Amino acid sequence: MITFQDLRQVLQHFDEASESRRQQLIQTIIQEQATPLPQDLTDRFNQDRFSHSEMKLLSYIDNHGGECSYQQLTQELELSQGMISRYVNRLTTNGLLEKFHRNGNKKSVYLKITPTGQQVSHIHLTMHRREDEYYNQILEKIDENDLQATLNILQKLS
Repeated sequence: MITFQDLRQVLQHFDEASESRRQQLIQTIIQEQATPLPQDLTDRFNQDRFSHSEMKLLSYIDNHGGECSYQQLTQELELSQGMISRYVNRLTTNGLLEKFHRNGNKKSVYLKITPTGQQVSHIHLTMHRREDEYYNQILEKIDENDLQATLNILQKLS
């Protein structure tokens, strides 16, 4: 009989394999860039890694005209103000975002994505697109009834 422990082990293995695949995709995409990323940023990808939430924040700004207010981020993203502040500071320190004020209003802080930030955002979006393509190719080979049964089981467990 299959136990929850068995399912947990398979899901954990899937998570680990997915994370490894994402890191491989990111490295491949970085190498494919027409304009190479600065070496310190490439090292950051390899060592500390940017969190998915940081990449989501960066891509959000990139997809909304390259600029937005701090307030807009706190309203639109499902992140606390403290986490947004932490991510913005890290992204700013790494040269991916710039903070500025508009029209002499020192109270409202706005964020602008840098050209390097746009490159990193593109890497993030390309990684997701390629990841989706990879898994969709696998799913196409699996019987529809098996996929539906798997979905039903996961829905019952959640």
